[in-house]
Amino acid sequence: ALVLQAQARLSAAHGLALRVVSMPCVERFEAQPQDWRHAVLPPQLPCIAVEAGHPQAWARQTARDGAVLGLARFGESAPGPVLMRHFGFSVDGVVACVLRCLAPRRSTP
Repeated sequence: ALVLQAQARLSAAHGLALRVVSMPCVERFEAQPQDWRHAVLPPQLPCIAVEAGHPQAWARQTARDGAVLGLARFGESAPGPVLMRHFGFSVDGVVACVLRCLAPRRSTP
């Protein structure tokens, strides 16, 4: 829901056409034929993953020109919603991540 809300905001505010892909199992995705994987995540487009966990599993999917909004550390203590906002897991955080990732592409003619 968070990513879908960010997609709607980015579309309305910036005119961006974005695809949201739910990938509950990276290993199953990677086991599919390459042409199918490229149809789902076109290699010429940046890929941004949002994972409320360690970002390492997403590195192969986003390495080409993307980013991962993830948690590479632990030890913080606060109510869940507070921590989620603190680590960028909010609509504003996802929007900011996408815009940072796309900034170099959008400034090039």
